[in-house]
Amino acid sequence: MKKSVLIALIIFVLVSVIVGMGLMLAGILPLGKVGEQTEGQPGLTTQGSPLPPIYIRLDPAFTGSFADDEEAQFLQLDLSATTTDTEVEEAIDQHMPAIRNALIMLFSSQKAADLTSRAGKEKLRQEALGEIRRVLEGSAGKAAVDNVYFTSFMMQ
Repeated sequence: MKKSVLIALIIFVLVSVIVGMGLMLAGILPLGKVGEQTEGQPGLTTQGSPLPPIYIRLDPAFTGSFADDEEAQFLQLDLSATTTDTEVEEAIDQHMPAIRNALIMLFSSQKAADLTSRAGKEKLRQEALGEIRRVLEGSAGKAAVDNVYFTSFMMQ
């Protein structure tokens, strides 16, 4: 390789490194690792792609009785919530007693006949999501729970 080509290559690499560092310092290029969550947009990585969901089990199972004594008398539910924000995951753990209390109050006020259809279960799922968000907003100031899922649903 000729000496002039080698010198030109070295100069090109040095200039590229200096320009890249300048852009990072100016805030034009992100400094975070690939896949790291950005502060400005929760739920997005530095590459702009969505973060994978974090599933949080709300253990132990919720067990209770219905507000009426017509058909079923017993309800047992397992729930999982999802978020993409690790701070919300920590807030759920920290405020689990308040979340469980709100959900127990919600579940114990249900009538068995209302939960026999898919639409009734979906309505209850949405109400449970609303309760979790309400508790987190009031306690942690952040309610970024994306969804809640029944992982077990039993009525007797």
